[in-house]
Amino acid sequence: VYSGGCGNALVGLAGPNLANSDFDVTLRGADASSVAVLLVGLSSRPPLDIAAYGLTPGCYLVVDSFATVFAVTDSAGAAAFPARLPSLVSASGTPAVRFYWQWAVLDAMPAVTEMTPGLETVFHN
Repeated sequence: VYSGGCGNALVGLAGPNLANSDFDVTLRGADASSVAVLLVGLSSRPPLDIAAYGLTPGCYLVVDSFATVFAVTDSAGAAAFPARLPSLVSASGTPAVRFYWQWAVLDAMPAVTEMTPGLETVFHN
C-alpha cells in the first residue's frame, strides 16, 4: 500500500497462494451500499488531486489506470473484485508483472466521497 487516498476506505488483497492463482482485490471501510470503482493500472502516477476536476478536495488519484471495474459495497462497506493471475506469470523465466489498484467510492451525485491509497502487487514465478 502506498500514498493517495482520502477517507477511511482501505484496499487489500486476498490470495493467491501456491496452489491457486485466483485472488480478490478487496475494499473495506467504505460507505455502505455505495457504488465503488476499482481502478486498475500497470503503473502508478504522481498523486493527482481530483478537486481539479470538481470532485472531492484532498482525494488523490495515484494509479495510471487502463481499466475500471464497478461494484456495490455491502452493508458493512466492503466489496471485492475476483481476479486471476495472468498466464504469463506462470511461464518459467518470465519477468515480474506489476499491477496497481485503487478504489474510489461514489455518492449519489455522483461524486467521489473517498478513495483508498494505491496498492502495488508484484507477481512473479
